[in-house]
Amino acid sequence: MTIERTALPGVGISHLVRTQAQERIGVISHLTGHRDLVVYDPEDPDRALRTIALADDEARELATLLRGTGTELIAD
Repeated sequence: MTIERTALPGVGISHLVRTQAQERIGVISHLTGHRDLVVYDPEDPDRALRTIALADDEARELATLLRGTGTELIAD
């Protein structure tokens, strides 16, 4: 997987990932420390379909889940 890192002057840094299914998702790390999760339009790669603002603790928890560590699955 390749992560494209782009400076956004006055905003922060964009980290863009293309999945194996060729979907584009990204994280915008603002200079303030705020983070946005972005899902891009498959028809127009420069258009965001959805932006989700994450609080610091939400960003940390999501990163933990994506690393595959954290709360273990509980079987019903």
